[in-house]
Amino acid sequence: ALGGDLYRLLGQFEKLSEKMARFYAGSLTLALAHMHSLDLIYRDLKPENVLLDFEGHIRITDFGLAKDAMEMQDKTHTFCGTPDYLAPEIIKSAGHGRGVDWWSLGTMIYEMLGGLPPFYSDNVNIMYDRILRAPLEFKPEKCFDDVSKSLLEGLLQKDPEKRLGSGEADGGELRAHAWFAPIDWAKLEARGYVPEFKPEVKGATDTSNFDEEFTAQPVQDTAVPESALAAASKKDQPNFDGFTFVADSHLK
Repeated sequence: ALGGDLYRLLGQFEKLSEKMARFYAGSLTLALAHMHSLDLIYRDLKPENVLLDFEGHIRITDFGLAKDAMEMQDKTHTFCGTPDYLAPEIIKSAGHGRGVDWWSLGTMIYEMLGGLPPFYSDNVNIMYDRILRAPLEFKPEKCFDDVSKSLLEGLLQKDPEKRLGSGEADGGELRAHAWFAPIDWAKLEARGYVPEFKPEVKGATDTSNFDEEFTAQPVQDTAVPESALAAASKKDQPNFDGFTFVADSHLK
């Protein structure tokens, strides 16, 4: 995925056209629904974790906060994620399930259309309070029509039981919404659409689409402490110098 990420793309365009936002949101809907079908909750959807390949299609990365073995009604209580995209139930430590991914997707769609997440503040505590208590407002108003408002009101429903995608159909509820009506889902899944934005990629090792803050960092192996078993094996190894053992053959 050499085309950069959605964070850089949003910084470049500030806001995306509805067509572009729908393309990315539809692809993310398919990806999240597939994860959920495998009983996996992603829990860290944000623009930085959505990479673009050389053709402009997306790939999700960084599964470090993902939670597996999560069936439809299961809840987990770990406080994790990125503040701007956290669902209310995570902030409240009330137990959360797959609905947190649909909240984060709603936040991203709002940001793609409007330029900022819906409850954004430089002060994290104020932002948490807004996520928990503030009504959903659409700013700037001109960036949202009635259909996109309807979708976002469903995804950014503070009660996870009432949130769009909370039912057995999961992502099917999103796919059936009028905002996604222009999408041929089979065509999208088969990468049949030509993305409106195609990154400039010079070759297989081109990293120019990523911020130098990351590409300038030195490449280092992660140090892994030696296991106690391996250490003990090395310590005892001299006792076996010159020793050779050959088992009896079953053919004898």
